Amino acid sequence: MMTIVAVTGSLDSESYAMKLVKAIKFHAPESVVFKILDISRLPYVAERLESAYSSNLQKFYTEIETADAFIITTAEYKRSYSPALRNALDLGLGPDGKSKWAGKLVTIFGCTPYNINTFGGVGLLKRMIEALDMEVYYKSDFYFCDATSKFNADGILTDPDSSRVIKGFWDIFIGCIARGRIEKKLI
Repeated sequence: MMTIVAVTGSLDSESYAMKLVKAIKFHAPESVVFKILDISRLPYVAERLESAYSSNLQKFYTEIETADAFIITTAEYKRSYSPALRNALDLGLGPDGKSKWAGKLVTIFGCTPYNINTFGGVGLLKRMIEALDMEVYYKSDFYFCDATSKFNADGILTDPDSSRVIKGFWDIFIGCIARGRIEKKLI
């Protein structure tokens, strides 16, 4: 079993980014343990708060350390990504300054209710993630535009083209993670 942890830059449980995470989870293979990391209860970056190791922060570190890979969904936020997501990424450095994210495979899904691309936010997020020493999986850039027309009133993805792309993503991403595990064992 592989553990994939999803992080969304939105703190709104009904956001399109969260709906997309739930659609990704729906299409996940049975061999995947899929978790959604709640970043809404994390403290803002502050030495005093970090050194106290709150239970929320300790749980956050454990989720990072036990994950095989990450999926991050982000909306475009003022031509970048959300401050809440930035805070979570920064907290992942840990009070000792070592990146808990280091060496973890990650892919990014951009999501917007508008008919424009989330290219700016995703591009900046990729640079931040590379600075955290994560392995960015580039083969699956996914820009989910016009989200309002792709979900029904219950938040279920109804767009067949998007469902097809998500299913194809899983086939490739799981293979990449499996190869990464094999390569690490050989080293």
